[in-house]
Amino acid sequence: MKNTLHRVWIEILIAGLSAFLFGVAILAFSAMPLFTLIWAFAFYMFIKGLSLSIGAGRTKRKESYWHFLLAYGIVNMVTGIVSANYPNLTILILGFIVSVNLLFSGILQLIMAFHLRKEIPREGWLIVSGGITLTAGVYIYIIPRVSSTTILFLIAVASLVLSVYLVLLSIAARNWNSSIEETRERA
Repeated sequence: MKNTLHRVWIEILIAGLSAFLFGVAILAFSAMPLFTLIWAFAFYMFIKGLSLSIGAGRTKRKESYWHFLLAYGIVNMVTGIVSANYPNLTILILGFIVSVNLLFSGILQLIMAFHLRKEIPREGWLIVSGGITLTAGVYIYIIPRVSSTTILFLIAVASLVLSVYLVLLSIAARNWNSSIEETRERA
């Protein structure tokens, strides 16, 4: 797994940086018009999903966990495309779109953390992010009349936590190839 993550560290970094930029932008510029926030949300979801899907495609034949990453990437890309193509509709049903995305994303993050816990340090960030994401999805689904600003705030907080995990993972994964080669040489 470490060797595979080493190969896709740049895709993980791009996903982490996009999550960080989106979270900061939403929290810093929460007074932006709602349509601008929707476009920022759509762009973020698409970029993150594309990056993760490319990473999954590059690891397809090397790891059994690639389908979790691909599913997570596709859900994010579809959410971004739907939000960009139908911003008026997105505003009306933002709660539903976001709650489904957050529920699915939170479950996938928790599954990935469970499967990766033996091989990768700092899986706690993924567990925290998955928990926040899942909780936000349930909250928005149960209380569908939550304001769009509150929904975007919840997404921003979940994105910031996820960004910490992804950036730390990508930095660690970048250096794993040398440690893997040292281990092989010792054996």
